[in-house]
Amino acid sequence: MSDNAPGIQNKTLLAVAVVLAAIVVVLFNVDRRMRSSSSALTATRLRLLRDIAPGQKIKSEDLEWVGLTKDVADALNDVVDPNAENGIKEVTRYPVNQWLYRGKWLRWDNLPNRDESSPAANITQGMVARALPLDERLSPGEILRVGGRVNILAELPDGKGGFTACRVIEGVRVHNIGGQGQAEGAVQSGAGKTAYRTITVELTKDVSIELQNILTHARRGVFQIEVVNPREPLAAGSAQINKDVKRFAAVAAPSPAPAAPPATDAP
Repeated sequence: MSDNAPGIQNKTLLAVAVVLAAIVVVLFNVDRRMRSSSSALTATRLRLLRDIAPGQKIKSEDLEWVGLTKDVADALNDVVDPNAENGIKEVTRYPVNQWLYRGKWLRWDNLPNRDESSPAANITQGMVARALPLDERLSPGEILRVGGRVNILAELPDGKGGFTACRVIEGVRVHNIGGQGQAEGAVQSGAGKTAYRTITVELTKDVSIELQNILTHARRGVFQIEVVNPREPLAAGSAQINKDVKRFAAVAAPSPAPAAPPATDAP
C-alpha cells in the first residue's frame, strides 16, 4: 500500500488542479460576460445637432441618437429617452420656449409644459411679455435663466449733458432669452463667454409702454440687467418703474431731425 501512496497522491493533486482550473475558467467567462453586458450600448439619449430658437419646433433631423451604457444613461435620467412612451412625439410636438444649443443634451425640462400648446401660455395672466435690447458687452452670461428675475438698468441723461446709470425697474420675471452672441473682450475659454442681445420679460401693459418711452432716452438705445438671487424676497414696488426715472417714462425722446441733403452747385 505504501508503494502506491505517491501515485494516489499525485492523482488526487491532479484532480484538484483540474477542478480548480475548471472553476477559474467558469469565473473568467462569467466576469467577461458581466463586463460585456455592462459596457454594451443598451440605452439611447438625444443630443442637439443645431441651435433651436424660441418659437421653433424640434425636428427629428435636429437630433442625434446617442448610444450609451446603462450606467451612463442612468446618470442622464433627465435627458430625453426617445424610446420612452411618446418620447420622440413629445419632443417634436410643441415649439420650444427657450434657446437650445448645438451639442447639448436635450433634457425634459427644456421642453414646454406638455399641456400647453404655445410658449405664450407661460405668461402670467394679466401681464404681457416684452423683448428688450441689451448691451451685450455687459451680459451676465450663463447665470441668466428663464424663470429667473432681473433688475433693468439704463444710462439716462443727467441734465448736465452727460448720462448716469439708473435702476429702471426691479424684480421682473424672465420669460425668454434670445440673440446669443459673443461678448466683446470676452476671454476665450472653450466656447467663450455667452452674451445676449435681447431678453423678454413679463410686465404690466402700462409698464411696457413706460419702458418703451424710457428706452428712447437711454444711451445707445439699450438696457443692462442685474440677475437677482431667486431666494431674494420681492421688495415693495417690484415690477414698477422706479420713481427716480418716472420723468423719462411719460414721454418718448424726440427723434433727431433728419440730416439736410448736401448742397449742390447750380448748373
